[in-house]
Amino acid sequence: MKAAREAEIRLERWLTRLLLGDPRGNGRDPEDSPSRGRSVPTGVWPSPRQKLALQAALLEGDAARRAWLAWQAHAAAGHAGNATSLAGLIYENLKRQGIALGQPFGPLFMERHALTWGVNRGMLHTLAGVLRALQEAAIPTLVLKGAALAVTCYRDLGLRPMGDVDVLVPLASAHAARELLKSLGYRPNPRDGEQLTEGFFRSVHSHAFGHPKSIEIDLHWHLMPECCRPEDEKAFWDASLPLSIEGVPTHRLCPADQILHLCAHGLRWSQRKTPLWLADIAHVLRTQEVRWPRLLEQTRRRRLGMQVRAGLGLLSELLVSPAPKEVLRVLDSDAASVVERLEFAYMQADPFCLPLGYLPVLYFDYARRAVGAPAWRSVPGLARYLADFWGLETPQEVFAFLRKTLARRLHEWQEQLLHVTPIPVQEAIGRDLTHGL
Repeated sequence: MKAAREAEIRLERWLTRLLLGDPRGNGRDPEDSPSRGRSVPTGVWPSPRQKLALQAALLEGDAARRAWLAWQAHAAAGHAGNATSLAGLIYENLKRQGIALGQPFGPLFMERHALTWGVNRGMLHTLAGVLRALQEAAIPTLVLKGAALAVTCYRDLGLRPMGDVDVLVPLASAHAARELLKSLGYRPNPRDGEQLTEGFFRSVHSHAFGHPKSIEIDLHWHLMPECCRPEDEKAFWDASLPLSIEGVPTHRLCPADQILHLCAHGLRWSQRKTPLWLADIAHVLRTQEVRWPRLLEQTRRRRLGMQVRAGLGLLSELLVSPAPKEVLRVLDSDAASVVERLEFAYMQADPFCLPLGYLPVLYFDYARRAVGAPAWRSVPGLARYLADFWGLETPQEVFAFLRKTLARRLHEWQEQLLHVTPIPVQEAIGRDLTHGL
């Protein structure tokens, strides 16, 4: 047993080096690494400066004042960090407690709060029209993330900025919802409509639809990439709660499922990542009644224990234990597999800066879909999944696609060596594996 465990540890270390490369050479600020000694390249964990902004936005009394003064000191030295998404929260929290923001941040943050309120008001008005159209087409809806949180948890539209709105529809209604959005002037972004095939819908959990004169809508048919099996959504719909957006009835996730979603989404890398996801969790905990047994049950069922433990653990460190210690203890006791640990590390990093690019992301997403399937089906199933994602007609085309992509990138790499540098080779490989040829 001991020998088997040592072999597993060696395998995990080797795979970690293969996937993540040398952590000393990833260009990450050591101060921005996650707490508790994790050593993976990451863009999802708040930096020390962002932690101060979170504390100024969420804490009370002297703790909030000390955090604000420390953040101001960083800002004066030109190291403010990305606090734009928290400006409204900081402004309202400190103003409510009689803590002066001072110059220049007082007027700037007050203006940001007012601007966010106006933008969100317009976004919710547009969202209500889209929800009404979906309702008239007999398509059920469930509003996710910022729009649902702004209405139910923040209760002040100036506190929670939104870049888009996320709407979940049943998988069986996904195509009808897409056609309805197109009839309203929305277009798929960045792929064109012809590539949104039946296979593509099978391979992803959502897709963004843009409008030249309106907001961007992220249409979901699965809640998140970690839950894309046909049977995964029923539990979320069954536990959902009623919600009204400007008088239009819809649904929202129950608080336990909301926390699950926020932790999984918050700890998955994206180009627009901010520390706002931690403020979201804090507001759910403060304003909603969380059924902790439900959260633990769904966390185990979805195999997201590392994500939920990390999110709640960091929030507890910042805000002095907003989550029950018994819940954290139970999450600590749940063992994760090697694949789950590798997935957890890889999903936090910018894949285009890593040796294998986006390919491991696709593998981890597929592995969650294929859980419980016979081993002999894994390779053909992965080939079918990659073909669907890249818009290829048959799985047999996947290997030719990979050869062609790698050959092209090797040619560009050679050009780089000759001092012709179109784009970094790892970024180029990741780009093609993400979007196709």
